[in-house]
Amino acid sequence: MARDKKVESGMWKVECDLPPRFPFRKFFSALTVSVFSFFLILLFALTPGVRADAVTLQEGLSVITSQGYEMRMAFAREAAAARGEDVSRSRWLPQINSFVDHTWLQDQPEVVFSAGTSPISDDSFLRYGVTVNQLITDFGQTKSSIGAARARARSQVFETGRTRNTVALNFITAYVSLLQAERDLDLADLEVERFDSQVADAKALYATGEVTLNDILIAEVALADAGLRRITSQDKLDLAVSMLNFLMLRPLSNPTAVVNFPFRLDPIPNMEETSTRAGANRSELKILDERIIAKEAQLSLQEARSYPTLFVSGGYAFEENPFRIPEGNWSATVGLTWGLYTGGARAAERKQMMDELTVLIAQREQARELVNLEIMDTHRLLTGAVERISVSSKAVSQAKESLRLFKSMYAEGESSATEVTDSVTALARVEKNHWEAVFGRLKAEAQLFYAAGDDLETVYSDPRHVKTDY
Repeated sequence: MARDKKVESGMWKVECDLPPRFPFRKFFSALTVSVFSFFLILLFALTPGVRADAVTLQEGLSVITSQGYEMRMAFAREAAAARGEDVSRSRWLPQINSFVDHTWLQDQPEVVFSAGTSPISDDSFLRYGVTVNQLITDFGQTKSSIGAARARARSQVFETGRTRNTVALNFITAYVSLLQAERDLDLADLEVERFDSQVADAKALYATGEVTLNDILIAEVALADAGLRRITSQDKLDLAVSMLNFLMLRPLSNPTAVVNFPFRLDPIPNMEETSTRAGANRSELKILDERIIAKEAQLSLQEARSYPTLFVSGGYAFEENPFRIPEGNWSATVGLTWGLYTGGARAAERKQMMDELTVLIAQREQARELVNLEIMDTHRLLTGAVERISVSSKAVSQAKESLRLFKSMYAEGESSATEVTDSVTALARVEKNHWEAVFGRLKAEAQLFYAAGDDLETVYSDPRHVKTDY
């Protein structure tokens, strides 16, 4: 704005408007910021768009829970655990062995008689044969071993279920994070647009002499700062896309977009209901239950080892020997083995297993309390997000109205450029807080379902829960 100066000359007193000294330093600073802002906006506008593959939440969950890296390893571990029962059951089946060998002796064996000696075999001979052993009874050893193997196999099945739900939760979190990154980029674009509008307003008012060059400088610095935040938002979006591609077994740089998250939990279940579901559904608790069963079966197996083992055996053996008739022979054996004393090893092993069982029982109790703690924490996180959404929605409306008033007052010369830029920044901040609360709620809902032990893929495919509004 032109400055008023009073010039006194002799008896005359003249009032006139003198132009201010031209601020060269500020001018060149403003020019630099303007050029930077221009090219920044031009870069955003001219960046060629690449068509991204749209992925729904259900499609992604289907892929990650059937083909993901973690699931492939879990399926392999489950298949390996299932083989344990076959290994234990094999003791009840016949055990068939064969042998063949050829022997060379330095001296030919002979037998001594009163009248002299006589050879009993050649110094080189062939032997071969086959034996069959069949267990009759081991007084519960094999049965206990099978029971332990079954419990371990069931434990691994529950472990696969836990892994499946965990990778589903990770995918949902990554999916929502990508939605949030897209929204953050939109907000960054909107902030750049608002500051660009403020730069245009300041330049228009400066052209009419209503504001100083400093107003343009303030707006352009704020515009450049918003442009830098926009670059950061773009980087976060690219990282979120890469993470989702990694989970879905796609090339990391593959353009991927997500659709609106079609879910909202309403009403929020109470903690008692969630805790009850968790006690019946959580895989961690089921895994520990099966481990306790397996350890009890191992204790029974250890006790059964103090009893004898009864078996029958038979087979055929041939030894090349012209001095013995017949060279080949069939055999049948009924036998019993009984380890009467092992130096205290069995008693020590039993005490060791009892201690391990005590540890498992304590772990089961601890896990139940940790589940309750997780439910409590997640429930509070969810209710807090709901409250933040309500508060931030009002804050956004107030910030928009504040920006409108300051821009109107600025056009009339009743507010400063700093007040306008501060109101734009405040609006961008409360909008970001609002959407953080919205996406935080979506993540907390998934975490609450996970804490309750619900199958996430099933839950997020249920149309009864679908709500398209945030």
